[in-house]
Amino acid sequence: MKVEEKQTGVEGEQGRAEGAGKEQPHVDTEPAVRLRDVSVTYQTPKGEIPALAGVDLDIAAGDFVAIVGPSGCGKSTILSLIAGLFAPTSGEVFVGGKAAGLHSARVGYMLQQDFLLPWRTVRDNARLGLELLGEGHQEQEKRVDRLLETYGLGHFLQHHPRELSGGMRQRVALVRTLAVEPEIFLLDEPFSALDYQTRTAIQEEVWRALRASKRTIILVTHDVVEAVAMSDRVIVLSSRPARIQRELPIDFGPERPGPWQARKAAGFHEYVDTLWDELKVYVDREREKGG
Repeated sequence: MKVEEKQTGVEGEQGRAEGAGKEQPHVDTEPAVRLRDVSVTYQTPKGEIPALAGVDLDIAAGDFVAIVGPSGCGKSTILSLIAGLFAPTSGEVFVGGKAAGLHSARVGYMLQQDFLLPWRTVRDNARLGLELLGEGHQEQEKRVDRLLETYGLGHFLQHHPRELSGGMRQRVALVRTLAVEPEIFLLDEPFSALDYQTRTAIQEEVWRALRASKRTIILVTHDVVEAVAMSDRVIVLSSRPARIQRELPIDFGPERPGPWQARKAAGFHEYVDTLWDELKVYVDREREKGG
């Protein structure tokens, strides 16, 4: 399998310039997410810390995109910008064609920690998002119960988080996210705290649930195997201040297999090796700095 990548840098600019004079058919393809020349600098007691520098990124509606990069490079910062939790230092972020903000689009966020409230039952934790949106009506609550049943939690509705395994807790977090029917799902390393067996099973469940929703999905992960197994495109960030170093489309054919079967697909290991070779450059640089 030939591993292809999106043109970036000078060659990509030349290609766009050559095609600029050609008449293009008008197609309304407003991306679900668009970052334009986005930079973020954090202010700390020790001075400024640049996190992102000139990031340009388009994500089409219905895409499943993974973001990988060195530790601390700003992957989660991109998710926070999309969620409208704060504005970039410079540049623009659009969600659904509107400037990103807390009300620009309905965004679901799954984190490494499940953040279940210990005093609430499984059912009440799963309904929390709807309650915060003022949508805890009978029909929505029935939908939550159906989702809990679908993900094997129907017999645990009155249990509390302390009585659940790590995998079960993440299933509750998944149901809580699905219940609000977000337009965009943001996944910030939601499987990293789980053991391998549980993580593999939950990856499959989450992938199938989100694919069925036909929504836009953005996954941040340190695990290149997970990125290739789950996504349609992998964005590689450089070390801080992060820039987009590479965009790698993932293609396993017209019938995209789930994460487990993808690991057995032709070309899977070539994709993983390509990404790891890209990231290894930054790992080696950090080691040299530390040495």
